[in-house]
Amino acid sequence: MSKFSFVVSILSMSSNVSWSNMPAAIAEFINNTGNRAVVNLYSARRVRLIINVMVAGFSTAELRVQYSEDQSNWFYLDGIDGPKMSINVASIKISPWVDIAQQAKKEVFLRVVGINGNGIVDPAFRNVLVEFD
Repeated sequence: MSKFSFVVSILSMSSNVSWSNMPAAIAEFINNTGNRAVVNLYSARRVRLIINVMVAGFSTAELRVQYSEDQSNWFYLDGIDGPKMSINVASIKISPWVDIAQQAKKEVFLRVVGINGNGIVDPAFRNVLVEFD
């Protein structure tokens, strides 16, 4: 871990926040653009996702992190599909560290998305954090 480290809170609640009918297609976390953040990633090297899953999602459901320069075109921070974490078990989940793509190393908008739900199961969360080093 480098000397540079910070955490961005996407969601921090004292009670559960449920995502009703989490869809299979990529969708903004709990269908709310109000959970976006602005971050300066010039010096960041790696990123991971930390989630407190209170009610499990569908067996294949995941949360992932994306960035954008204009809030219209979104890309994964590692340039592929991560960081990402399964939410199929109720527990505190920590994704593996992934390297940040060079093109993301600037001031960007950040959002969490869900994918691979089934449109029926309603996962619930307390905390969703994105950690950088």
